[in-house]
Amino acid sequence: MDSDPLTLLARWSRNNNSNNNCERNKEFSSDPRSLLRILAKTDEGKTFLKQLLHQYKSQLHKQQVNYFNASLYANIGVTYELLGEFNSAHKYVNQAIEINPNVNSWRIDLYRIEQILNSTKSRSDFL
Repeated sequence: MDSDPLTLLARWSRNNNSNNNCERNKEFSSDPRSLLRILAKTDEGKTFLKQLLHQYKSQLHKQQVNYFNASLYANIGVTYELLGEFNSAHKYVNQAIEINPNVNSWRIDLYRIEQILNSTKSRSDFL
């Protein structure tokens, strides 16, 4: 399983006719990544992502931590992000970067997750 969670969500959506949810949300965004993030918040999308997370984790447990499976950590992190579990997302994406610091897209993912965590913390501090 080499593909990232958004790619797999897009394939799942096409294969399972879940584009109805995306079609309904095109009025809010025409960006495919945004539409997939909207789909990820649906019950069907969450169910798919939880199954995907289980597959990633079972695959990770079969392997030793090394340079070549760092993408599994990143994929687990992004899946957690899509599920709205930002602390877990931060942990796994950070681990991917520690294993292989040469992938810039993971740094972008980490930055995005940190921005969400910081804004959430700021809101809770304000209240």
